[in-house]
Amino acid sequence: MTYRIIQWSTGNAGRWALRSAIQSRDLEVVGVWVHSPQKVGVDAGTLAGLDPIGVTATDDID
Repeated sequence: MTYRIIQWSTGNAGRWALRSAIQSRDLEVVGVWVHSPQKVGVDAGTLAGLDPIGVTATDDID
């Protein structure tokens, strides 16, 4: 079973959590919330230091 997850925040620890989630076979990253305006619109993979995965970061909680 694959769990669909949203990563909440991408600071120091969040970035490593996001990287681990992207690389996991048991997790599918379907959303990323970011606090920093500079990170809005950036691909989750890029934020994690990986190749893009097609999930765009947002600062909208809805």
